Amino acid sequence: AGGLWFDGVSDYVTLPSVDADFTAGFTIEAWVCFADSGSFARILELCKSRTVDSIIVAREATNANLGLWITRAGQTGTLLATGVIQNGVWMHVAVTLGGVADGSGTATIYIDGQARASGSLIAPPAGPRGMAMLGKSSTSWDALFRGRMSEVRIWNRARSQEDIQAARYQRLDPCEPGLVAYYPLDERDSSLAHDV
Repeated sequence: AGGLWFDGVSDYVTLPSVDADFTAGFTIEAWVCFADSGSFARILELCKSRTVDSIIVAREATNANLGLWITRAGQTGTLLATGVIQNGVWMHVAVTLGGVADGSGTATIYIDGQARASGSLIAPPAGPRGMAMLGKSSTSWDALFRGRMSEVRIWNRARSQEDIQAARYQRLDPCEPGLVAYYPLDERDSSLAHDV
């Protein structure tokens, strides 16, 4: 099996500060394989500090729902794709936010290239997010991710369904327009994950 293994006990990846401007929209993509049902186990969390101005992609509680959460100024917006997680099965996850106006936009969760949830969501505020992690929450009470993860991509624009479908099996050129961070997670014998 490919990708980086997370043991659910002490493994996670701390990313450099993400300084991209997401106020006009974003896309976060990853291949993931959950090995268990850890409560609110994160695929990714980006925030300014604990629970402040967060963008979170994670399991909802211990169920099979995958969620996107955005927090801003004490507000939290949530979008859930219900019943999409099967432990032990690889899936391609993409969450997008686009069409941002007046502080909100249209969010969509794609699983294996198919839209499984869509709705209006608050837009994230501007500014760098100094807490950026794969497999770990900014809070101590959420479970660490247990399973495998690869091809994590962070964009500062909303990608179309066609773009997501066309590129999910491809390695990307790191100079792709709007691609602000790209972690293939294909390292071997290393404690470091590299942004290409």
